[in-house]
Amino acid sequence: MVAAHFQLYVLGRDVRTALLEQQLSRATSHLAGPVRIEVIDLLEEPDRADELDIVATPLVVRVHPGPQRRAVGDLEEGST
Repeated sequence: MVAAHFQLYVLGRDVRTALLEQQLSRATSHLAGPVRIEVIDLLEEPDRADELDIVATPLVVRVHPGPQRRAVGDLEEGST
């Protein structure tokens, strides 16, 4: 079982997506146990945006442990 499960919603897989994955990995590195980061490209799965009421990307959703939390935008400290 994973200690934490995050979903990263993006529009397309590119260098920025890789950077966001790295930022999320660094931000969760302090957690005890394995962390699962699932990247979902909304260009490939557009129905998921409607199902989950996603109106902005990038979006990080903490799936586990609950309660679910969402964060929109870049994860780098000091970025706008």
